[in-house]
Amino acid sequence: MARELTAAQRRVIGAAEPVTGRLRGSAAVLDRLVKLGLAFRHPRPPHDCFLTPAGQRARNAPPSPPEPAGPTTAPRPAEDGVFAARTGEESEPPADPAARAREVRGAWQGLLELRRMTRADGDTGRPCAWERAHRVRAAALALEAAGRVPALAGRGGYVVRESPQPEAVEVRVKGAEEASGARRGAAGARRGAAGIGDGKERAAGAGGRAGGNPDTRDGTGGTACAGPVGVVGTVGSAEAGGELARCAGVLEAAGWQVSEHGDRRGGRVVIASPPRR
Repeated sequence: MARELTAAQRRVIGAAEPVTGRLRGSAAVLDRLVKLGLAFRHPRPPHDCFLTPAGQRARNAPPSPPEPAGPTTAPRPAEDGVFAARTGEESEPPADPAARAREVRGAWQGLLELRRMTRADGDTGRPCAWERAHRVRAAALALEAAGRVPALAGRGGYVVRESPQPEAVEVRVKGAEEASGARRGAAGARRGAAGIGDGKERAAGAGGRAGGNPDTRDGTGGTACAGPVGVVGTVGSAEAGGELARCAGVLEAAGWQVSEHGDRRGGRVVIASPPRR
Protein backbone atom coordinates (compact mmCIF):
# COMPACT_ATOMS: atom_id res chain seq x y z
CA MET A 1 0.00 0.00 0.00
CA ALA A 2 2.79 2.45 0.86
CA ARG A 3 4.18 2.19 -2.70
CA GLU A 4 0.78 3.06 -4.15
CA LEU A 5 0.61 6.42 -2.38
CA THR A 6 1.25 9.60 -4.33
CA ALA A 7 3.61 12.26 -3.13
CA ALA A 8 0.65 14.43 -2.09
CA GLN A 9 -0.86 11.59 -0.07
CA ARG A 10 2.47 10.95 1.63
CA ARG A 11 2.78 14.61 2.57
CA VAL A 12 -0.69 14.66 4.12
CA ILE A 13 -0.01 11.50 6.14
CA GLY A 14 3.39 12.76 7.25
CA ALA A 15 1.87 16.07 8.41
CA ALA A 16 -0.83 14.42 10.55
CA GLU A 17 -1.08 15.68 14.12
CA PRO A 18 1.20 13.50 16.28
CA VAL A 19 -1.31 12.65 19.03
CA THR A 20 -4.74 12.70 17.40
CA GLY A 21 -3.77 11.73 13.85
CA ARG A 22 -5.92 14.56 12.45
CA LEU A 23 -5.29 15.15 8.73
CA ARG A 24 -5.21 18.37 6.74
CA GLY A 25 -5.33 18.37 2.96
CA SER A 26 -7.44 18.70 -0.14
CA ALA A 27 -10.79 16.94 -0.29
CA ALA A 28 -9.57 14.71 -3.13
CA VAL A 29 -6.52 13.52 -1.20
CA LEU A 30 -8.50 12.91 1.99
CA ASP A 31 -11.22 11.00 0.13
CA ARG A 32 -8.59 8.79 -1.48
CA LEU A 33 -6.95 8.03 1.88
CA VAL A 34 -10.35 7.06 3.29
CA LYS A 35 -10.93 4.68 0.37
CA LEU A 36 -7.50 3.15 0.93
CA GLY A 37 -8.36 2.47 4.57
CA LEU A 38 -5.62 4.79 5.83
CA ALA A 39 -8.02 7.42 7.17
CA PHE A 40 -11.57 7.68 8.43
CA ARG A 41 -13.99 10.61 8.51
CA HIS A 42 -15.34 11.55 11.92
CA PRO A 43 -19.15 11.21 12.03
CA ARG A 44 -19.62 14.48 13.91
CA PRO A 45 -19.19 17.95 12.40
CA PRO A 46 -16.87 19.28 11.10
CA HIS A 47 -16.23 15.71 9.86
CA ASP A 48 -12.46 15.92 10.02
CA CYS A 49 -10.34 13.01 8.83
CA PHE A 50 -8.06 11.00 11.12
CA LEU A 51 -5.52 8.26 10.55
CA THR A 52 -6.68 4.67 11.03
CA PRO A 53 -4.30 2.12 12.62
CA ALA A 54 -3.15 1.30 9.09
CA GLY A 55 -2.53 4.97 8.39
CA GLN A 56 -0.52 5.37 11.58
CA ARG A 57 1.62 2.41 10.59
CA ALA A 58 2.13 3.91 7.14
CA ARG A 59 3.17 7.22 8.69
CA ASN A 60 5.80 5.53 10.87
CA ALA A 61 7.05 3.14 8.20
CA PRO A 62 10.49 3.85 6.68
CA PRO A 63 10.58 5.00 3.05
CA SER A 64 10.21 2.15 0.58
CA PRO A 65 13.31 1.17 -1.41
CA PRO A 66 13.19 1.73 -5.18
CA GLU A 67 11.74 -1.05 -7.27
CA PRO A 68 14.36 -3.37 -8.81
CA ALA A 69 14.66 -3.39 -12.58
CA GLY A 70 14.13 -7.12 -13.02
CA PRO A 71 11.16 -9.29 -11.98
CA THR A 72 11.12 -10.38 -8.36
CA THR A 73 8.93 -12.53 -6.17
CA ALA A 74 7.70 -10.74 -3.07
CA PRO A 75 5.39 -11.94 -0.31
CA ARG A 76 1.79 -10.94 -0.75
CA PRO A 77 1.02 -7.81 1.29
CA ALA A 78 -1.57 -7.80 4.03
CA GLU A 79 -5.12 -6.90 3.11
CA ASP A 80 -4.73 -3.31 4.32
CA GLY A 81 -1.17 -3.14 3.02
CA VAL A 82 0.36 -2.57 6.45
CA PHE A 83 -0.80 -5.00 9.12
CA ALA A 84 -3.02 -8.09 9.36
CA ALA A 85 -3.88 -9.80 12.64
CA ARG A 86 -3.24 -13.54 12.74
CA THR A 87 -6.51 -15.46 12.87
CA GLY A 88 -5.03 -18.95 13.30
CA GLU A 89 -5.61 -19.85 9.65
CA GLU A 90 -2.05 -19.01 8.56
CA SER A 91 0.33 -21.71 7.35
CA GLU A 92 3.64 -19.98 8.17
CA PRO A 93 4.91 -18.39 11.40
CA PRO A 94 6.09 -14.76 11.45
CA ALA A 95 9.52 -14.34 9.90
CA ASP A 96 10.69 -12.13 12.80
CA PRO A 97 8.80 -12.76 16.08
CA ALA A 98 10.28 -9.66 17.75
CA ALA A 99 9.26 -7.41 14.86
CA ARG A 100 5.84 -9.06 14.84
CA ALA A 101 5.38 -8.29 18.55
CA ARG A 102 6.18 -4.62 17.91
CA GLU A 103 3.71 -4.51 15.02
CA VAL A 104 0.98 -6.03 17.18
CA ARG A 105 1.57 -3.55 20.00
CA GLY A 106 1.49 -0.64 17.57
CA ALA A 107 -1.68 -1.86 15.88
CA TRP A 108 -3.44 -2.36 19.21
CA GLN A 109 -2.47 1.11 20.42
CA GLY A 110 -3.72 2.51 17.13
CA LEU A 111 -7.03 0.72 17.57
CA LEU A 112 -7.44 2.11 21.09
CA GLU A 113 -6.79 5.58 19.70
CA LEU A 114 -9.39 4.94 17.01
CA ARG A 115 -11.88 3.99 19.70
CA ARG A 116 -11.14 7.17 21.62
CA MET A 117 -11.50 9.42 18.59
CA THR A 118 -14.73 7.86 17.27
CA ARG A 119 -16.70 7.66 20.51
CA ALA A 120 -18.43 10.76 21.85
CA ASP A 121 -17.33 9.92 25.40
CA GLY A 122 -13.79 8.93 24.37
CA ASP A 123 -14.24 5.46 25.92
CA THR A 124 -11.50 3.05 24.82
CA GLY A 125 -13.04 0.07 26.60
CA ARG A 126 -15.69 -0.67 23.99
CA PRO A 127 -15.38 -1.65 20.30
CA CYS A 128 -15.80 1.02 17.65
CA ALA A 129 -17.49 1.03 14.26
CA TRP A 130 -14.35 -0.23 12.50
CA GLU A 131 -14.31 -3.33 14.72
CA ARG A 132 -17.97 -4.02 14.04
CA ALA A 133 -17.23 -3.87 10.31
CA HIS A 134 -14.09 -6.07 10.58
CA ARG A 135 -15.02 -8.47 13.36
CA VAL A 136 -12.59 -11.31 12.62
CA ARG A 137 -9.59 -9.01 12.24
CA ALA A 138 -10.53 -7.01 15.35
CA ALA A 139 -11.04 -10.07 17.56
CA ALA A 140 -7.81 -11.66 16.33
CA LEU A 141 -5.89 -8.44 17.05
CA ALA A 142 -7.26 -8.31 20.60
CA LEU A 143 -6.21 -11.92 21.21
CA GLU A 144 -2.75 -11.55 19.70
CA ALA A 145 -2.11 -8.27 21.53
CA ALA A 146 -2.99 -9.98 24.82
CA GLY A 147 -0.38 -12.68 24.23
CA ARG A 148 -2.65 -15.51 23.18
CA VAL A 149 -1.08 -17.83 20.58
CA PRO A 150 -2.70 -18.31 17.16
CA ALA A 151 -2.89 -21.82 15.72
CA LEU A 152 -0.37 -22.95 13.15
CA ALA A 153 0.41 -26.16 11.31
CA GLY A 154 1.64 -28.62 13.93
CA ARG A 155 0.83 -26.29 16.81
CA GLY A 156 -2.34 -25.67 18.78
CA GLY A 157 -3.78 -22.23 19.42
CA TYR A 158 -6.79 -20.07 18.77
CA VAL A 159 -8.68 -19.87 15.47
CA VAL A 160 -11.02 -16.94 14.76
CA ARG A 161 -13.69 -17.25 12.08
CA GLU A 162 -16.98 -15.65 11.13
CA SER A 163 -19.84 -17.16 13.11
CA PRO A 164 -23.08 -18.44 11.58
CA GLN A 165 -24.72 -16.14 14.09
CA PRO A 166 -25.15 -12.63 12.68
CA GLU A 167 -22.59 -9.97 13.59
CA ALA A 168 -20.44 -12.36 15.60
CA VAL A 169 -17.25 -14.38 15.41
CA GLU A 170 -16.42 -17.80 16.78
CA VAL A 171 -13.20 -18.65 18.56
CA ARG A 172 -11.99 -22.21 18.89
CA VAL A 173 -8.79 -23.62 20.33
CA LYS A 174 -7.16 -26.04 17.94
CA GLY A 175 -6.71 -29.38 19.66
CA ALA A 176 -9.82 -29.22 21.83
CA GLU A 177 -11.80 -31.47 19.50
CA GLU A 178 -8.90 -33.95 19.25
CA ALA A 179 -8.59 -34.08 23.02
CA SER A 180 -12.31 -34.67 23.40
CA GLY A 181 -12.12 -37.50 20.86
CA ALA A 182 -9.21 -39.10 22.70
CA ARG A 183 -11.16 -38.98 25.94
CA ARG A 184 -14.22 -40.58 24.34
CA GLY A 185 -12.02 -43.26 22.72
CA ALA A 186 -10.36 -44.08 26.04
CA ALA A 187 -13.73 -44.40 27.76
CA GLY A 188 -14.88 -46.78 25.04
CA ALA A 189 -11.70 -48.82 25.45
CA ARG A 190 -12.34 -49.16 29.17
CA ARG A 191 -15.92 -50.28 28.59
CA GLY A 192 -14.76 -52.77 25.95
CA ALA A 193 -12.04 -54.17 28.20
CA ALA A 194 -14.58 -54.70 30.97
CA GLY A 195 -16.72 -56.88 28.69
CA ILE A 196 -14.00 -58.99 27.05
CA GLY A 197 -12.94 -62.41 28.34
CA ASP A 198 -14.69 -65.28 30.07
CA GLY A 199 -15.81 -65.48 33.67
CA LYS A 200 -12.47 -66.90 34.79
CA GLU A 201 -10.57 -63.87 33.49
CA ARG A 202 -12.99 -61.44 35.13
CA ALA A 203 -12.86 -63.41 38.36
CA ALA A 204 -9.08 -63.43 38.26
CA GLY A 205 -9.12 -59.69 37.71
CA ALA A 206 -11.45 -59.22 40.66
CA GLY A 207 -9.36 -61.52 42.82
CA GLY A 208 -6.22 -59.70 41.84
CA ARG A 209 -7.68 -56.34 42.92
CA ALA A 210 -8.98 -57.78 46.18
CA GLY A 211 -5.71 -59.51 46.96
CA GLY A 212 -3.55 -56.55 46.00
CA ASN A 213 -2.00 -57.96 42.82
CA PRO A 214 1.33 -56.13 42.46
CA ASP A 215 0.88 -55.99 38.65
CA THR A 216 -2.33 -54.01 39.11
CA ARG A 217 -0.90 -51.72 41.79
CA ASP A 218 2.16 -50.71 39.80
CA GLY A 219 0.16 -50.13 36.58
CA THR A 220 1.29 -53.16 34.57
CA GLY A 221 -1.97 -55.06 34.77
CA GLY A 222 -4.71 -54.80 32.17
CA THR A 223 -7.19 -53.15 34.53
CA ALA A 224 -4.88 -50.33 35.60
CA CYS A 225 -3.51 -49.75 32.12
CA ALA A 226 -6.73 -48.18 30.84
CA GLY A 227 -6.76 -45.50 33.55
CA PRO A 228 -3.82 -43.38 32.41
CA VAL A 229 -5.15 -43.31 28.84
CA GLY A 230 -8.31 -41.60 30.01
CA VAL A 231 -6.31 -39.22 32.17
CA VAL A 232 -4.18 -38.15 29.21
CA GLY A 233 -7.28 -37.27 27.21
CA THR A 234 -8.75 -35.34 30.14
CA VAL A 235 -5.58 -33.34 30.68
CA GLY A 236 -5.41 -32.38 27.00
CA SER A 237 -9.04 -31.31 27.04
CA ALA A 238 -8.53 -29.33 30.24
CA GLU A 239 -5.58 -27.46 28.74
CA ALA A 240 -7.54 -26.60 25.60
CA GLY A 241 -10.55 -25.61 27.68
CA GLY A 242 -8.40 -23.40 29.86
CA GLU A 243 -6.94 -21.64 26.83
CA LEU A 244 -10.43 -21.14 25.38
CA ALA A 245 -11.51 -19.57 28.68
CA ARG A 246 -8.50 -17.26 28.58
CA CYS A 247 -9.40 -16.19 25.04
CA ALA A 248 -12.95 -15.47 26.19
CA GLY A 249 -11.59 -13.39 29.07
CA VAL A 250 -9.41 -11.34 26.72
CA LEU A 251 -12.33 -10.49 24.43
CA GLU A 252 -14.59 -9.69 27.36
CA ALA A 253 -11.96 -7.35 28.79
CA ALA A 254 -11.74 -5.71 25.35
CA GLY A 255 -15.45 -4.88 25.51
CA TRP A 256 -16.90 -7.77 23.49
CA GLN A 257 -20.01 -9.71 24.45
CA VAL A 258 -18.88 -13.30 25.00
CA SER A 259 -20.55 -16.66 25.57
CA GLU A 260 -19.24 -20.22 25.47
CA HIS A 261 -21.13 -23.12 23.92
CA GLY A 262 -20.76 -26.79 23.07
CA ASP A 263 -21.06 -27.98 19.49
CA ARG A 264 -22.37 -31.18 17.93
CA ARG A 265 -18.85 -32.57 17.60
CA GLY A 266 -18.27 -32.48 21.34
CA GLY A 267 -15.98 -29.43 21.23
CA ARG A 268 -16.31 -26.01 22.78
CA VAL A 269 -16.60 -22.68 21.00
CA VAL A 270 -16.70 -19.05 22.15
CA ILE A 271 -19.13 -16.76 20.36
CA ALA A 272 -18.16 -13.09 20.59
CA SER A 273 -19.79 -9.98 19.19
CA PRO A 274 -18.99 -6.28 19.52
CA PRO A 275 -21.90 -4.40 21.11
CA ARG A 276 -23.51 -1.69 19.04
CA ARG A 277 -23.13 0.89 21.79
